[in-house]
Amino acid sequence: QLPEEAVNTLANALSKDAIWEVRKLSATALGHIGARAQLPEEVVKTLVEALFNDEVENVRQHAAGALGQIGVRAQLPEEAVKTLAKAFSNGEVKCVPQDAAAALGQIGAPGQLPEEAVEMLAMAKDFSDDAYGRREPAAEALVELGKSAQLSQEVMQTFAQALSKNVSWHVRGRAAQALGELGKCIKLSEEVMQTLAEALSKDGVWMVQCEAAKALGEIGKCAELSEEVMQTLARALF
Repeated sequence: QLPEEAVNTLANALSKDAIWEVRKLSATALGHIGARAQLPEEVVKTLVEALFNDEVENVRQHAAGALGQIGVRAQLPEEAVKTLAKAFSNGEVKCVPQDAAAALGQIGAPGQLPEEAVEMLAMAKDFSDDAYGRREPAAEALVELGKSAQLSQEVMQTFAQALSKNVSWHVRGRAAQALGELGKCIKLSEEVMQTLAEALSKDGVWMVQCEAAKALGEIGKCAELSEEVMQTLARALF
């Protein structure tokens, strides 16, 4: 474990050094240290401030990543987690949404996220305007959360809605893929299973149909599929 003075020196460099590469590497170093040892709350606050206020995108990215690493090992202060959620959802904030979402997924997989943070990620699944690149990282983060069974059926339904209603075939395919991954960890409702079956039989894009078929196959490895879903799979063979 590094002496507290060395950790404070890194935090000071992150907040004050004029060279952005030094600030970036300081954030990275704090993330590595925080993944193995408890950091003082003031140091965590310095990372949060860098996430929001640093003028260089690369530094903000590494601050978000560092918070994710720290959150895997230790419970981050709730305010820090909410800050990450805000950075993800608010396009006006000078932050990279992809990295904020990834950090939330890392934190939530071994622990618990505030409900509002999970809701922000779930809402992003249905964004028609994906100008800030939030949709895909939100899906990845939600899958990570699903591995620790921290998703409600309501949140799971957002994937089903994306699969059945989104105009983008890429989004529909990714939603089917996510449901397949989540179905290995969480019991899916019959309604969600039927949505996958309908995508297999009715979606006009073969790539989406393939993802739906693969998802049902993955789910079938650890859960019994209804007779109706099995019949849909059988019809797809002919």
